Amino acid sequence: MKTSPFSGWFGRMFTHTKQTPAQLLATAERDGPESQNNLGIIYMASEPRGESDEFAATCFHGAAKRGYALAQYNLALLYERGHGVPRNTQEARIWFIRAAEQGDGAAQFRLGVQSHRNSLDPENAQAVESRIEALKWLLLAAQQAYHNAEALCGSLILEMTHAQVTDSNRRAAAFKAFFA
Repeated sequence: MKTSPFSGWFGRMFTHTKQTPAQLLATAERDGPESQNNLGIIYMASEPRGESDEFAATCFHGAAKRGYALAQYNLALLYERGHGVPRNTQEARIWFIRAAEQGDGAAQFRLGVQSHRNSLDPENAQAVESRIEALKWLLLAAQQAYHNAEALCGSLILEMTHAQVTDSNRRAAAFKAFFA
């Protein structure tokens, strides 16, 4: 017997709804990307994992293709973790970038952390570039008061030259100006 994602409080709220997952998805698609994303979140929270993760990925992908930043971030997380889709860090990065470029603070923070980790790899010939990009993304996340972003900016700045910090600040300012 399949477990419905609509168990618990959510199920009690919507017991009048006797729609199949496909019908729910069609309704969410018609209602727009926010609805698709919300349906994906509902399925991500449901048990058992596996099939519900695949359905969540379908929901997020539909909304992400329509330019919904939160769905792009959620889809990136699924690719990063291999939930509902094959694990693919390159595909995850693409979706994180799309969300970050729309101003999603969580995606900006994630890219900053990833870029900082890349800068610590002794084999990385682009370590300085990674550090500059890391600070850019973290500065953007910090400007949105994203949790821990400001603290990480401070730590990262201690590892950088004045010229590198200036370059990161210039990139962050150019990014913000692009969207102003």
